[in-house]
Amino acid sequence: MFNQVCADEQLDPLDPDAEILAVLVVAIFRNAHTSERELLEAVKSRRQKARAAVRTPKMN
Repeated sequence: MFNQVCADEQLDPLDPDAEILAVLVVAIFRNAHTSERELLEAVKSRRQKARAAVRTPKMN
């Protein structure tokens, strides 16, 4: 699953960002996402939200 997300996002598994991804995968798995499909969907969703948050400037 980790390798699949790395490949989908063209992320080198040895890149520091991949370590963050691995931590995210474990955290989501620990929160009761037991099927691989469910886990993959949760990881992709959270990464998309994180990228969107970085691109969107905060308004005061």
